[in-house]
Amino acid sequence: MITFEQMEKQIVAWAGERGLLEKSNIQRQFFKTIEELGELAKGILKNDPYLIQDGYGDIIVTLIIGYQLFNPNISIVSAIESAYDVIKDRQCKTINGVFVKD
Repeated sequence: MITFEQMEKQIVAWAGERGLLEKSNIQRQFFKTIEELGELAKGILKNDPYLIQDGYGDIIVTLIIGYQLFNPNISIVSAIESAYDVIKDRQCKTINGVFVKD
């Protein structure tokens, strides 16, 4: 099984080979992520496992490329680690299946 870090490197290389890192910018990549969120929503509404899996995968790919455009010298894993450090001790409750901070 491939690690997340290895997959991130492959995605960044793929984006570089296609000129996305040279011709795109963080704003365009952000809107691509929003587009992919819409496709995920469509999959959820249709209860289509293929569209749901594809949607999540595409969102992660666009987030990795967007972060690379934002900070090409640091792995997106550092952003995930920072986010986890903020939430790991957070107290919360779940209301109607939604996470709500205390």
